[in-house]
Amino acid sequence: MEQITILWTQISIFAVMLAVGFLARKTKLADKNVFDAMTVFTVKVLLPLFMLTTLPGLGSAADAGKVFLLFGVFAVFYVIMNLLSMISCRLFHMEGEMAVSNMAVITTTCAGFIGLPIASAMYGAYGTLVMALYSAFDNFTTWTHKAYVLNQHAKGQNVLWWKKMINPQIVCVLLGLLLAALKVDLTGNVVWDSLYQVGEMAKYMGMLFLGSTLADLNRTFLDYLKPILYTVFVRMGLFPLLFGLAAKHMGLFDGQDIILLTIILATPPMASMPTIIKSFGIEERYAAQCLIFTTLISLVTMPAVLWVIL
Repeated sequence: MEQITILWTQISIFAVMLAVGFLARKTKLADKNVFDAMTVFTVKVLLPLFMLTTLPGLGSAADAGKVFLLFGVFAVFYVIMNLLSMISCRLFHMEGEMAVSNMAVITTTCAGFIGLPIASAMYGAYGTLVMALYSAFDNFTTWTHKAYVLNQHAKGQNVLWWKKMINPQIVCVLLGLLLAALKVDLTGNVVWDSLYQVGEMAKYMGMLFLGSTLADLNRTFLDYLKPILYTVFVRMGLFPLLFGLAAKHMGLFDGQDIILLTIILATPPMASMPTIIKSFGIEERYAAQCLIFTTLISLVTMPAVLWVIL
């Protein structure tokens, strides 16, 4: 049960960080614009820097075959999550903007903000590698398939979604993997080590933003209660639980892969998804309320899922 102990330690840290972000908003020490800017900075600067400076040192954590296998598993996850979103839309009669927002929420995870610190604490370099790869995959599908679908419902604007595929996170992951493949180790260089220390800030900065969003939970949440609970119980609960138990029973992966992949599925939606949806001129209230509630409840559901699997 060592992994559960590590998980609870990380969950406790998350709870403190969420509380700090929440209290900063409620006491007006920092307004929403400050936290929104913090998130943009984290996603576009800190997280890419962390991946760029971390991946080259993980060359021995997994070979090329394992990396391709992981991407194959991620693709299967994405297909299943899309099916779950379609079922949700049918069950709760969601159409148009509501349906595409629901798809965008259910098919993303918070592997970068929540999964990364947990995986790093549990499995060091390999855990970091898996979460970095999934975060890149999530980012890629966000600015390809999801962005294409959102663009079909964009109000009075044509977002050049395909150009956004070339973004700091994807570029840094590809460059980091290239350096790892070439066995280029820049550790010890003062500039490189400094960039690594800056990137390390990404591991918890996102939690401050998520904590700040708790101040925005309001009665609107009740209007979306059923689809949000579906996301919690099906996408964040039943899906990772069934995957973990099936993979363990069938021996498809080793123990650490099962835990890491289960953590990915058990995390709430991507923290920046409401902002992305809004950038297409689509109403983001449902996505925002879903993000707030699922982030809060994940502090309980994630340990519960892993406890059953372990």
